[in-house]
Amino acid sequence: MTESATAANNQAESPCYSFEEFRMMYDSTELISERKIAFNRNNASLCLLVIAGQGAAASWLYKEKGLALLGPVALITISILAIIFCLYWNGQLWAFKELNSAKFQVLEEMAGRVAFPDYRARSIISMNPFMREYQILTENKKIVTGAKGLLLQRSNFAETIVPKSFIAFFTAVMFLSIAWLLMNFGILGKA
Repeated sequence: MTESATAANNQAESPCYSFEEFRMMYDSTELISERKIAFNRNNASLCLLVIAGQGAAASWLYKEKGLALLGPVALITISILAIIFCLYWNGQLWAFKELNSAKFQVLEEMAGRVAFPDYRARSIISMNPFMREYQILTENKKIVTGAKGLLLQRSNFAETIVPKSFIAFFTAVMFLSIAWLLMNFGILGKA
């Protein structure tokens, strides 16, 4: 018997994974990708609205003499909240990426042994793809135990440029507002 015939015979005898299970896993991977894109779009739009709101508030509050102190305080407060929001956004992006990576690894493991609906020569077993996905995330130390025993996904550096840029912008606005306060009401203004 030739090597290729032996390999084909061994493959024919080994159990296969269900095409429906493979398709379910693929669909869930696509869903995560679509959710991540929508999440990015919504969060970027929200941050742009916050920037526009900060500009409008600053324009109005800095002009009003009686509200001169309120302008920078409002900008600092909004900036701190926006930075916290962007840090959350950044962490969520990393979680989406790691989850999708694990899903694609499971799909790759399944791909060679998928039995299509009209194929009856081999027995079909479940790969338990979502359990395997969890194992991959755990092995790669992408899941850690957080507060109250919750399982959390660790992140990587990819796709976080936009939220980090917003963090830098809001940090700059905050420090410029603090500097303005110090120059006009604090020790820098008395020099």
